[in-house]
Amino acid sequence: MRTNPTPRRSRLASVLGVALAAAAFLPATASAVAAAEEPPDQTLRGRGLAVCPVDAYCLYEFENFNRDNPRGGAVWAYYGTVYEMDRSADDRASSVFNNTRKAVHLYEDSDFRGRCADLQAYSSEPRLKELALDRRISSVATREQMHCR
Repeated sequence: MRTNPTPRRSRLASVLGVALAAAAFLPATASAVAAAEEPPDQTLRGRGLAVCPVDAYCLYEFENFNRDNPRGGAVWAYYGTVYEMDRSADDRASSVFNNTRKAVHLYEDSDFRGRCADLQAYSSEPRLKELALDRRISSVATREQMHCR
């Protein structure tokens, strides 16, 4: 004689089945969302805040957003949420403009360690010397949980 599973076991099996289905679905979804949220970075040349694209945060090679250099300078524009600076930008920025609606967190060291400064939405710092981060930024993040402590 075959007996039906108890209601408790049936419920547990249902919950387990839903959890396994969700786990199988999430990695593909998460990577698709991450790819959509993080367009390629841009390395630009120019002077002033207008060089920084909308919805990007930009690091400038020289103080005052490269305005004091007649030939301008490098501008590294970032759109995503978390970045380790590549060799072209690592420890080279002297000013920063946050042209996004999120706070940006600037870190002295890679792996989001060391001295840190928060830059609020749509704000700027023309002299990173004021934050003791002149030519010292190695990683940046926009995730709230990564704000400076």
